[in-house]
Amino acid sequence: MNPDILDKIKKCLRLAKSSNPHEAATALRQAQTLMKKHGISMDDVVISDVDARLTPSGAGKTPPSHIAILVDMVCQAFGAQAIYTQLLDRKSWTMKGYLEFIGINGAASISAYAYEVLLRQLKRARSEYIKSLNKRLKQSTKVRRADIFCQGWVLAVSEQITPHQNTKAEKNALTKYIDNRWSDKLKSKAPLDRTGKARNHDYSAFDSGVSEGKKVQFHQGVNGRKQAAIGNG
Repeated sequence: MNPDILDKIKKCLRLAKSSNPHEAATALRQAQTLMKKHGISMDDVVISDVDARLTPSGAGKTPPSHIAILVDMVCQAFGAQAIYTQLLDRKSWTMKGYLEFIGINGAASISAYAYEVLLRQLKRARSEYIKSLNKRLKQSTKVRRADIFCQGWVLAVSEQITPHQNTKAEKNALTKYIDNRWSDKLKSKAPLDRTGKARNHDYSAFDSGVSEGKKVQFHQGVNGRKQAAIGNG
């Protein structure tokens, strides 16, 4: 799709909203003529403002619940949406999990960046927490407590965000993009929850996660869209 033609159509559609009836009618006819000539639909115009960024999920074929919560938090912060998918890694010839962040005005790229940085920090914190556990604990107990720790960590970080509110037009564009791109591929898949059999001794892991998560500084930047600054306090 020629971006120059799209820009011309968008310009005509903006002029079609003019308070001058003659100018509005002329602009609308020009837009319709260009769309018909180049085989461009109104849906094509709407979703042209949407961008997408693919990034490794770093969470295997089925992401654990704390990763799903992290993805949701990042999407809320920047008004993006995310699709979890599996793709073939041609180096190892194995299926690996990926996230496609979808957004408008750079939201997809900044969401992918924020996720990548936060995931690295979360994995590092999780690793340090596991090292602090009694070595005699069963592996399943360590995994369960580490997942609970991660849930507390993500919750603490999420308290710093202000959810970005998309406009009605932006929501419509995102919906149309996802319907067009993923309509025949989307399958509902619940995240992996390894915390369901938590014991009383496990709950201190959540408090430890919250304590570590509070050390992370998450700045959404201008209007929560233009930039993200993430670090450890």
